[in-house]
Amino acid sequence: MKKQEFWPLTIENNVVVCVAADVNLMTSYVLLEQEDWFEDEMDFIRTYIQPDMNCLDIGANHGVYTLTIAKQLVQGRVWAFEPTSAPAKMLERSIDINRFAEKVTLLKRGLSDVARQAEISISANSELNSLSAGGSDKEIIQLNTLDDSLAEYAPGVTIDFVKMDAEGEEINVLKGGQRFFSAQSPLLMFELKHGSSINYGLIEAVKQNGFEIYCLIPAINVLVEFDENQHSDALNLFACKQDRADILRNRGLLVTRQQFALAMASVTIDPSSLNRLAQSDFFKSCSDSAIPAAQAEQYRHLLQICADFEWGNHSPAEKLGLLYLAKAIAEQYATMDLAAEPGKAAWMMMLLFVQHRLGLRAAAISSAATLILNTEALNQFNAHFLPPLDADLSRPVQTSLAHWLQCVLVEFYEAKRSFSSYFLADPLSILDLIKENANLSVGMARRFALACMRLQKDVPENIGNFIMRNNPNNQAVWKDLLGGTAAFNLIDDLLKNDRAPLTINIADIGASSHGQLTEPYAPLMQAGVASVVGFEPDPHAHKQLCDMYGENAAYRYLPYFVGKGGDATFYETNWFMTGSLYKPNKPLLDAFFQLSDVVQCIAEHPVTTVRLDDIDDLGNVDLIKIDVQGGELDVFMGGKQVLSKALAIWTEVEFVELYQGQPLFAEVDQFLRSQGFMFHCFTGIVPRSFKPLILKDNPYAGIKQAIWSDAIYIRDFQKLHDLDTTQLRKLAVILDSVVHSPDFCLMVLKEIDRRENMQLAEAYLKTLPEHFGLIDATAMDGNSPISAADAATIHQKTLQALEFQNANNMLEASRLFQEILAMQPGNFSALYSMAVIASQNEAHGEALQWIQRAIATGQNYAPAYFVEAVELQALGRFDESLASYQRAISIDPAYESAMINRSNLYYETKQHIKALESFAEAIQVNPLSDKALAGQGIILTEMNRYEDAIPIFERLLAANPDFDYGRGLLFHAEQHCCDWKRFEESRTLIEAGIKAGQRVCKTLPFMSLSNSPEDLLKCVTIFADHLFPAKTKLLWQGEVYKHDKIRLAYISPDFREHPVGHLMAGIIEHHDKSKFETIGISLGIDDNSSLRSRFKNAFDQFIDVRTRKSWDIAELIRSLEVDILVDLAGYTADSRTDVLAYRPAPIQVNFLGYPGSLGVSYMDYILADRVVIPEEHQAFYSEKVAYLPDAYLPTDCNLKISERTPTKAEMGLPESGVVFCSFNHDYKINPPMFDVWMRLLNKVPGSVLWLMKLNEPAQHNLRREAAQRGIDPARLIFATRVPLVEDHLARYRLADMFLDTSPYNAHTTASDCLRVGLPVVTYLGNTFSGRVAASLLQAIGMPELVAHSLEEYEALALSLATDRDRLAEIKGRLLANQATYPLFKTDLFCKNLEQAFSGMLEQNRVAKS
Repeated sequence: MKKQEFWPLTIENNVVVCVAADVNLMTSYVLLEQEDWFEDEMDFIRTYIQPDMNCLDIGANHGVYTLTIAKQLVQGRVWAFEPTSAPAKMLERSIDINRFAEKVTLLKRGLSDVARQAEISISANSELNSLSAGGSDKEIIQLNTLDDSLAEYAPGVTIDFVKMDAEGEEINVLKGGQRFFSAQSPLLMFELKHGSSINYGLIEAVKQNGFEIYCLIPAINVLVEFDENQHSDALNLFACKQDRADILRNRGLLVTRQQFALAMASVTIDPSSLNRLAQSDFFKSCSDSAIPAAQAEQYRHLLQICADFEWGNHSPAEKLGLLYLAKAIAEQYATMDLAAEPGKAAWMMMLLFVQHRLGLRAAAISSAATLILNTEALNQFNAHFLPPLDADLSRPVQTSLAHWLQCVLVEFYEAKRSFSSYFLADPLSILDLIKENANLSVGMARRFALACMRLQKDVPENIGNFIMRNNPNNQAVWKDLLGGTAAFNLIDDLLKNDRAPLTINIADIGASSHGQLTEPYAPLMQAGVASVVGFEPDPHAHKQLCDMYGENAAYRYLPYFVGKGGDATFYETNWFMTGSLYKPNKPLLDAFFQLSDVVQCIAEHPVTTVRLDDIDDLGNVDLIKIDVQGGELDVFMGGKQVLSKALAIWTEVEFVELYQGQPLFAEVDQFLRSQGFMFHCFTGIVPRSFKPLILKDNPYAGIKQAIWSDAIYIRDFQKLHDLDTTQLRKLAVILDSVVHSPDFCLMVLKEIDRRENMQLAEAYLKTLPEHFGLIDATAMDGNSPISAADAATIHQKTLQALEFQNANNMLEASRLFQEILAMQPGNFSALYSMAVIASQNEAHGEALQWIQRAIATGQNYAPAYFVEAVELQALGRFDESLASYQRAISIDPAYESAMINRSNLYYETKQHIKALESFAEAIQVNPLSDKALAGQGIILTEMNRYEDAIPIFERLLAANPDFDYGRGLLFHAEQHCCDWKRFEESRTLIEAGIKAGQRVCKTLPFMSLSNSPEDLLKCVTIFADHLFPAKTKLLWQGEVYKHDKIRLAYISPDFREHPVGHLMAGIIEHHDKSKFETIGISLGIDDNSSLRSRFKNAFDQFIDVRTRKSWDIAELIRSLEVDILVDLAGYTADSRTDVLAYRPAPIQVNFLGYPGSLGVSYMDYILADRVVIPEEHQAFYSEKVAYLPDAYLPTDCNLKISERTPTKAEMGLPESGVVFCSFNHDYKINPPMFDVWMRLLNKVPGSVLWLMKLNEPAQHNLRREAAQRGIDPARLIFATRVPLVEDHLARYRLADMFLDTSPYNAHTTASDCLRVGLPVVTYLGNTFSGRVAASLLQAIGMPELVAHSLEEYEALALSLATDRDRLAEIKGRLLANQATYPLFKTDLFCKNLEQAFSGMLEQNRVAKS
């Protein structure tokens, strides 16, 4: 049957789009899969477009938007610009089929800034055609300007909507449409990103035309003001001028911030909306009683809000308000740790509902993954809830609620993790979970079927039948794809034919597993055509295998040592996968990096071995997989009878003696050849580096020395006639599905065809991917074999090129590699090396092209896929990158670097659970992998799972005691848990390491243990030199700016609800606008708080740069000609110290966020007072000290304290007795300080210690520590966080005094206490962080509360606790002093700050003159 040229596909609203008849092309695939384009903006356009509107589609492609718009029109028209011939031809057909000739004008031209002809690069997927891309396929197109085109084809027409997708040419389109964009006011839609980065240039160019930028919230179908922190997942943005915004707002299609704020203040909730929810099928399987009583009221309130959002009569602004209200409630109770709290799955479901409705795609994906991974929580789930997608509200429950819920969640995750399965490297990995689920939707069935087709797999019969029964659109196309002659399937045709089914019998000797179905023969097991007998003597590994496969009768595992037969010694090692019947060869192992680390003999055991031929019930074995650490030849020699029937062997071989006296590859090869086998290939030779030289910090990359490999042996292909047909059938399947050798498989199939008069070879050829082909050996042109002379020349040039490369002379190395490729275009070494050179030069696109050419040569080389993965990751193509890392790992299952990079990529893309699992796999390969252990531990700490992180960091230090900052990681995790069992040991080791110049601890943890300013400077200098050295490329080169005002920029991640935010908001508001122009450079999230709004309103410019690269931020600051740049973050969370390393401003100041020196040359000043940095301490700071006359810590005079003071009973406090309070962070508490506190409790009867509850382990450990010191643990009261700052401050009134910590004081917390009138008792330390509370007390006129030793501190606290009158007098004075002392005078602080800044400028001017 003749192949169709195109498919007329029906999509939403009965629009027909013509596409190429090929599921391998993007548009065809996506429209078949989703019956619409994948962009959420499609529904908004259908709502926005009115019958009389006129529209432009710039970059129309196949016309999905053009045709969708035309469907809505009556009098209006669409002008579609498409310059390339193939999609334009399809669009012409679509216009004709839909009868849209009166509504659509197709202009076969492109748009730019000038009229000209241009060469465009043509891709198979026309969506990727580009004027700027490379490639061999080109087309000459005509470019015109938008202004000239409208003058010619639409003179005088008012345009209401413009869709612009010009593949990188958009800014030029704007330039060529200046008259149009100045005179008219359409709604404009354009892509947010260029490649993987936000297209800031385009956004700014659009704004310059008077447009404001908006983003779509799809679930409400409404536009809101664009915020890159919240909307970075969007595909497209919208823009319009004020008059068009007013039209949209009046139509309920746009919500302003003001509308939202009013809605939040006035929205009411209609509880009756829950009645609509009760009509859903799934609701009947749920119960109100599933939520704990203490949470039931809040949960029902949350349900009511969400139901009212779904069915209530509300404006879009009110709907948005309801969602944010619901989000605040759900986030209080939801948890990512459902394994520990499965009862909170309902809260997570509701949070998922809200996240999706708000368009928070990444957060919703993470929540869905958490639910999917916690099957126990889902199995127990029966609470009332709302599912994430509207369609699921009416989806019937076909089986149990748990199965229905699993299907709903998996479909949601699959739909949202990628806009189409077309873009996924692993499109079936998630869908496989639900392919048999009776609740499967027809949309996901389409997705599954198309994914199978792209992967050249058979579509399961149930999926195909389901589509044909339930999918009314495009039936002819689906029938053609699904209902034709059954596709050839090698396994089915050879093993599951009409004759007796054949089973491939496998012996797996040394069967310990890297995980379920990771064995090379796994495809045979999945297909149900094989059985395996495995031998694994290690008890733990044997049990793991039996547990993993115990329910599958095709697997059988025996705990035998297979070898020569008879008695032997087993050498147990520190890693079970390296134990052997041969003794580890320690001198050789020690010569290489990280070999001896995992092959350390820890015990010797007498054992009895069995010969393979002596195992009675083994039967005929077709495939042998063996990995017994040097003993392979012994197994083969004891199994000659078994070998005589075998068809293929997959064996590990070594090239050096890892074990004493072991046979090497040459001996194994000689023996197997004598048994009728021929060596076929290595699956990836693993090299290692001789100590001490390593390649790019990667001992696994190796330099020259081959260590081991897996080798594949097949029956001699010259003697296929000796095998019977059954053996040939099995061999063909092994070659195709296990060995992946289609050429050898084809040879075997031809032999079967010859014997049985079949056409298996021809059918098999049709199933092969397109990169396989039949080549006439007489017409190979430039691919003919090279001469011996050329081969010698290539060899010599390769050696020279590698020498240049190792000497870092990349120019000469590249020249020689290019000469090699001119002689032999497929030279793998040259292609690989060119990729590495391009990668080192950060030319990622070029590197990717080189490495993909290298891979196409057919070399199954794991590092090549590793390089491909690295380049794909650098280009933001994360799904493809993950697939390449996985390919590298499949070739070399011990490829630790690939596993770690994969883990880090999961971490980078916020897939923390997958990152943890991936790190765990690396640790399984190498239990001493320091990078994997550190990665696991750091992720756990970020998830506030400090207790789980501690044993990981312990293992890290056992593996590598000198790992960078490893000792500090463990110490800080223990401090967060108040786990002090080795506090003194850690302090001693860390302090000694710092004195020795070692990277033993980062700076913030060190502040909590050290009282030495000298040691602290040493610590920060070590840290800064390592991670934040000065850059060689500096942006400010001494230029003198001439501004009317001092241009003052603050850079911080904390312009939000954060202690720094609360301290700085009033300062920014009080700056003298006549003298200072203030700029906020925001690095952190937009939390939509009122504090965030204060900052945006207070700064003259507020620029959110969270998603930009550091260099781009530095360039921005330089372009703004900032006079003084103030860093409010230092080395705290989400800071970007490297921005300042580029020296974007003439004066750079360290202030507030980080309590100490940054230890770098590019910070000019640190702002301080004479208490936190006495003049005699200036030597311990790399910056010049700029002194403020009063306390260095600012305060906000607008900060409110709730008028209502909670009762003691509400806070869990006793009605009588002294309340000692310390709301400092748990990591600041240490044993010496806690000893003092416990002695105070002991000496003050009835007193309690009021602490902040930050995590359960800390609470448990502090109570245990109290009991050990003879104090009733119940006297430690733990406060929980409250949502509002004013309520938090009000509860300080219940305390009698605040006990400070040392050597790391309270900072903002101490300021808060003093504002409320709560006395702070502090111990004056020697470091900046240990002197802050004293500075504040000095500035409020209360120096008598400052102690100069722990003994004095304890005595002072005790005297106050036992002298109520004195305590009351001090409290009164604290409140009275606020009127006369400077601490809480924001305006005075700001004037002093401005004087300091002016002084810096003057000093800088004098120094320059």
